[in-house]
Amino acid sequence: MKRQSFFFSAASLFIVLIAGCGGNSSVPLLNTSPNQEIIEQRGVDTTYTNLIRIVSSDELLEYVKIINPFMGKTGAYTKVQVTLQNLTLNRFTLEYQCQWQDAIGFAAGTPRPWTRLVLTSREAEIVQEVALHPKAVKAVFTIRLPDDDIIELNKNVK
Repeated sequence: MKRQSFFFSAASLFIVLIAGCGGNSSVPLLNTSPNQEIIEQRGVDTTYTNLIRIVSSDELLEYVKIINPFMGKTGAYTKVQVTLQNLTLNRFTLEYQCQWQDAIGFAAGTPRPWTRLVLTSREAEIVQEVALHPKAVKAVFTIRLPDDDIIELNKNVK
């Protein structure tokens, strides 16, 4: 008798748990593509489907923002434009890179070298990049400090 009661209770609990999981989820999906996973982090902005913006240096997260993203076409090639804005009174030397992807997320060509720029106090600078491959329709735009530990580690590996 106790065994039947235990199994009945366990089955009831299982049904309640399954029924509770079937409703609408309040967590929005970041990417609907079945073959690509994007992990949400503080410095990664996936608000725009075709343009991922990354602030890769923790020191920059609260001080420099990548804002006003635009994507368009220049003939057969995709172009991207963002504004880098310094929110402080400090001067920042930064590096940026735009990596292009095709429609399903594969790299479209090799990434260009990092480009260095200086943002003065409260400055906002517009940066534009044009894809070198006509199949490039998505972009990953990254900014970093030139003296990041990862950069130095990569220099030592070569």
